[in-house]
Amino acid sequence: MSPYQIVFGKVCHLPTVKQCNIAYDQAGKERKLQLQELEELHLEVYENSQIYKKKVKQFHDSQILRKYYKQHLLGQQASTKEFPWRTDTDSGRGGDCLFALDEEKAKARSVSA
Repeated sequence: MSPYQIVFGKVCHLPTVKQCNIAYDQAGKERKLQLQELEELHLEVYENSQIYKKKVKQFHDSQILRKYYKQHLLGQQASTKEFPWRTDTDSGRGGDCLFALDEEKAKARSVSA
């Protein structure tokens, strides 16, 4: 309630009130403009992030394609456990066959007992 309404009991539209209402309209327009600019900035950032992700994925894929994978287990070696720091016996065949491991290449070779 305005002081004028309290004293006289009726509503009066003063020039300052009209001016404030005009300022509210202008502030609303400015706010809409700011929201539009913010939305445009958001879309631009989204597009830039998609470009960045595409470049990073392309780089990562190129690094994967360059790698060469060797086959580590061949023949009898698949049935033994290979540890480069010790030897292991092949107990799955029931024999007394002992395998010694080459530490450099981690390949098993049979050793005569």
